[in-house]
Order: sequence, then C-alpha cells, then structure tokens
Amino acid sequence: MGFGSRKPTSNDPNDALHDDRSRKLMNAAMRSDEEDMARTLGNRIGYGRMMQLGEQLWREMLAKTGLEGGEHSTGCAVTFLVPCDCAQAHKCDWCCGAGRVTKRVSQAQRESEK
Repeated sequence: MGFGSRKPTSNDPNDALHDDRSRKLMNAAMRSDEEDMARTLGNRIGYGRMMQLGEQLWREMLAKTGLEGGEHSTGCAVTFLVPCDCAQAHKCDWCCGAGRVTKRVSQAQRESEK
C-alpha cells in the first residue's frame, strides 16, 4: 500500500479530508526535496550534463527489459538532434553517451575524421 492509500478508520468525512491534506503536504515536500537535489546536482555538474546522464542511465535500465528508446528527449529540443556517428556511445567524447548530437556537432565530427 502506498502513502495515503489507507482507508479512513471511521465514517467521519473529516478523516478522509485529513488524509487528503496529509497526502498533498507529503507530495509537496517530496517534490521540494527532489527539486533541491536536482538543483544541487545541476549546479555542480551542469544541467545539460545532468540530463545526458539521466538519459544514459534510463537507457541502460530500459535495455535490460528490451524497451530502450523510451529515454529519448521529447519536445522541440529533439528536433535539433541527429544520431551520433560513434562506435561506442558510452566512450564517445562527442555525445557523452547520449547517442545524439546537434547537426553542427555531427558536421564537426565528420570533418575531424577527414
């Protein structure tokens, strides 16, 4: 049973109201803690790097179940990315393991191979 999933112990509507308020307060506190942790890490290693690592770790987790691909970025940022030409994404200095780079980085990568 998850937090807040217990049923009120009485028929008093205030019990349910208290449970709902407690759940909302707990969720808000958890979100705040998560945001603080993400902010601390992002400030330390850079927000772009934090997103690359998050995607890389998510891909590794999904690969264990054969569902890789779900980790890809969504929204307008993904339209600016192309697959990286790296042989081993985890050891690539161009994409840092993300498997995708901007079109300009891809062009620089090809030019450096000449």
